[in-house]
Amino acid sequence: MTPEAEVISTRYTKSVIKSCAALSYSEAQARMDDDSLLTDELTTDIRNMIALGKVMRKMCVRASTAASGEEKFQIDTKTAEANQMVEEFMLAANVSVALKIREHFPQFSLRLHPTPNREMLEPLVHAAAAVGLSCCMTQAVYFASGDLSLSENLHFTTPISSYADVIVHRFLAASLGIYKLPSGFQDESQFTSIADNLNCRHMSARMASWASVEHHTFSSFRMCPMDTEAPILRIRSSGFLIFVPRYGIEGYLTPRGGEWFVDEQQQKIRKMDGSILYNLHQTLSIHMEIVELQPKRWKLRLTLV
Repeated sequence: MTPEAEVISTRYTKSVIKSCAALSYSEAQARMDDDSLLTDELTTDIRNMIALGKVMRKMCVRASTAASGEEKFQIDTKTAEANQMVEEFMLAANVSVALKIREHFPQFSLRLHPTPNREMLEPLVHAAAAVGLSCCMTQAVYFASGDLSLSENLHFTTPISSYADVIVHRFLAASLGIYKLPSGFQDESQFTSIADNLNCRHMSARMASWASVEHHTFSSFRMCPMDTEAPILRIRSSGFLIFVPRYGIEGYLTPRGGEWFVDEQQQKIRKMDGSILYNLHQTLSIHMEIVELQPKRWKLRLTLV
C-alpha cells in the first residue's frame, strides 16, 4: 500500500500470526497521542497505520458508515482514531476477499443493500424538495446471485464470529485451493436457502439489539428526566419526527393547543392563527421523560418545552 492508501498487491494465505503486541484501543490511541514522541517500531507502525486509515476514510463515503438514526451509546470517545483505523483496514480486507472469491466463484455473491422502495424514498423526496439532500438505505441482506456487477458486491461481512464469516472463510479457502467447497455451497438453490436463514437470524439479532438499546435508554432516563435540543427530521400530518443527536434518539412530537396546518410538500407546519411556524431542520427545545403506560410497560415521552 502506498502512502496515498492505494493497494499495490494483495497476498492470501493460511498462516499463523505472531503478534508483536496485544493492545486495547485505548493503549493504541495512547501511543498515537503520546507527547514524548516515542520512536519505537511498534508506535511508528501504529501511527503509520492510523495515518493510512485517515486517508482511506477520506477516499470514499461508505454506505456502511452512513448515519442511520438508530440509538447508539458511545462508551469511549477517546479512542476514535484507533477504532476508525481498525474499521478501515477491516473494510479493505473485506473488499480484497470479495475480489478473490468473485474471481473464482462469479456465480455467487453474498451481501448487498437492496434498492429502497417507493415508500422509503418518499420522505427523502419531500426533504430534498424542501431544503436539499439526504440519505436513504435499506437493511443489508445476504443472497446468492451472479447477476450483479462487482462494484455492487464488495462488502461481505464484519470480522465477528458468525456463520456468515464461516461461509466467507470456506469460499476463500476453496478459491485458494486449500479446501474443497462443500456441496451445499455449490448448488445455488441450497445456498439461497442458507442465505435466507442467515437473513432471518441476522434480523432477529438486530431486533434483540434494538430491544437492548431501548431497555438501556429507559433505564437511563427513568430517574433522570431532562431538557435538550433536537432538530426536525420530517413533518407529517400527525406531527413531526425529531432527532436527539446527544443520545441518538428519534421520536415523534405532536403540536398541541389549537388547530395546525401541515404542508408535507414544503415540510412546514404552522398554527392556523399564524402565531407559530415550524420548518424542516428547525431546532426545538424538548423535554424527555419515561412514563409507565401500563404496569411494567414504559415509553419515552418527548414534549415541547
